[in-house]
Parts: sequence; C-alpha cells; structure tokens
Amino acid sequence: RDRVVLLHFWGSWCPPCCRELPSLQTLYDTLVKEKIEVEVVLAQVREPYATSQAWLKSKNLSLPNYDSGASGEMDQFFRLANGTQIEDRQLAKVFPATFVLDRNGVVVFSRMGPINDWTEYLTFLKDAVARSSN
Repeated sequence: RDRVVLLHFWGSWCPPCCRELPSLQTLYDTLVKEKIEVEVVLAQVREPYATSQAWLKSKNLSLPNYDSGASGEMDQFFRLANGTQIEDRQLAKVFPATFVLDRNGVVVFSRMGPINDWTEYLTFLKDAVARSSN
C-alpha cells in the first residue's frame, strides 16, 4: 500500500527471464537515480531463494529479490505471511510474469512473458506514480 509496485516473478532456470533481467536492471537503476517512487520486487519461482540470489550476484545484478518461499523446482507454491499457499500458476501462466500495482494495490499492468526493453516502460511508470499521487 501507498507505493506503486512492479512485481516480477522469475527464475534463474528460465532462459527468457535471464535474458531480460539486464534490461530490468537498467530500468531499476533509472528509477533509483531519478527518485521515481516505484518499488521493484522480484520473487523467485520454483527454486530456492539462495539459488536466485547467487545467480543475480554472478551476473552483477543488484535487483531487489525477495524470497517467495519456493524451495525447489517441484515447489509450485507461494507462501503468504498467514501460512496460506497459492499455486504459482494461479498468478502467472508463464514466467517471467510482471504486474504493476498502484498505491491502492490495483493491478494497472500485467505482462506474461519477457520484455526486451524495460526502459520503454519508464514513462508509463512515471505516469502511474503521478496518477497515484492524486
């Protein structure tokens, strides 16, 4: 709440996910540099958090990766804070999958599959922040 959030589900085992992350890093760096209030949240799927963190580090990527609770390739569930589990394919039919939520938690954008040039979405994200401020 109270933040525009770019929520991105990915895995280091997923070739399209891996190909697009350098471009997402460029977008993230621009958001930070320009102080655009978008919270970027990556959540790994079907692998342990440590695996996804190690992969990001090996590629010199500093994207904010959060632990989805997935424990391995056979683990198809996200765990919520209250202990409830949600099957990953209920949220995303394919990976990578991206959602942008406004300050009220309303999904204002979704994309199933990779994005070649994340910087093309900078204007959209700036607008989402501006609209959420009103």
